[in-house]
Amino acid sequence: MALSPRPVGSNITRAFSQGLNEAPDLGSEFEPNDSYHLPAYTLSLKNLANLNGQNIDDVVKQAAWQCVAESENGDVVIGEVTTVHKAPRPAKQLFDGPVRMTSLSHGDVINSVYKRTKVLHSQHASGLQDDYEPRMLRIPGLLVTTIWLKSKTGGKDLVVPLHTKLPALTKEKEKEKEVYAMDEFLTAAREAAQERLKSEIYD
Repeated sequence: MALSPRPVGSNITRAFSQGLNEAPDLGSEFEPNDSYHLPAYTLSLKNLANLNGQNIDDVVKQAAWQCVAESENGDVVIGEVTTVHKAPRPAKQLFDGPVRMTSLSHGDVINSVYKRTKVLHSQHASGLQDDYEPRMLRIPGLLVTTIWLKSKTGGKDLVVPLHTKLPALTKEKEKEKEVYAMDEFLTAAREAAQERLKSEIYD
């Protein structure tokens, strides 16, 4: 049993490399690391709050490919490769058409997230009880970012929080776990989403 990343299209890697070449000077040379390029999905607060027994695949959407480049000293940058608006592409194949890098992030938080991702890959991958496709899962309204381990056999999905704090996950526990069952994670996140939607900003 292992992690089985989704193959990255050549149009994605080309767009990321071009974006890196055109980016402002970052102080170091960064080389793409294709092993850690992942599809990135988003889940809206309203869809999360109303989630009740549906498969998560029915309410998320792929928003980008998250691509990684690493310098010799171990620092990383993460680029978001997204679709070109209204460009022609095959039906239901969103990322097979024209794409471009639309953002580039770096800094201590990015380095920390990347290191945790590498630890997951090296320490947990061989001990998994299923075959999983790693994905990024974000809930922007809660500032939540996770690695989503999507079962490739119809088994239970898993979630690894990254730089994420949800009160219900740590309630009455001394330490946050590294890996959660998707159902456990969504229950905690749904509670937070429902509370967030009650705030005045969403009136």
